[in-house]
Amino acid sequence: MEPLIVLVVVTLAILGAGAAGVRHLRSWPVALRGGLAAMFMLTGSVHFIWMREELIGSPEDALIPRTLMQIVFLSASLAILISCLRHRSVR
Repeated sequence: MEPLIVLVVVTLAILGAGAAGVRHLRSWPVALRGGLAAMFMLTGSVHFIWMREELIGSPEDALIPRTLMQIVFLSASLAILISCLRHRSVR
């Protein structure tokens, strides 16, 4: 439920900033990208900070070292986040 709340609140906050005069934040797609980015950051921080031990215990050590797996997942999450934010804002 918390990720949904963050998505809605941040999206509305960005739309509010757009209505207040920030020209680049007026469109729905930009606001939704910001809300989605905030939601990803919330869920990522919960999984990598508070639930870290549970996630570390889940993969088999024989397949992939734990630290390498965490680095790969964190890098992929950040790459997705950056691509979501940069896609249309580059123009």
